Amino acid sequence: MNRTVLWAAAGVLAFCALGCRSTPVPQFGPWVKEIVGSYTGPVTKGTDEVVMGRTVFTIAPDGALIGEYELLEKHTDDPGTLHSFDRVDTHTLRCRWRDKYGAGELQMVFAPDRKSFEGLWRYDGQTVRRPWNGLRH
Repeated sequence: MNRTVLWAAAGVLAFCALGCRSTPVPQFGPWVKEIVGSYTGPVTKGTDEVVMGRTVFTIAPDGALIGEYELLEKHTDDPGTLHSFDRVDTHTLRCRWRDKYGAGELQMVFAPDRKSFEGLWRYDGQTVRRPWNGLRH
């Protein structure tokens, strides 16, 4: 087996071992490319404290939609990741989030001009949903 095939296989195995599922962008339609960028807005934490957050969406080299986020608080640097995106309807995406505090689901409804989203997030195993919103820079 040549080295390229071995490295590709190792990469796929490593990705699968992390439990992340890659969903290529074409499944979502062309509009999803329009959400790529950085959004800032209020996020309600699990403690019900509202803080500003930054959410960034990108297209991975394999064509999957991925994201990352951080809460813009004093004395903290706790980034998280967004993965396993699914299309719910025309302007709504659902994904998984993960950070050092836990993991859960985030559902976002994007404005028709893609300049903002209104989202609700929850921890795995809980029913309480909290706001997670963003406005494009």
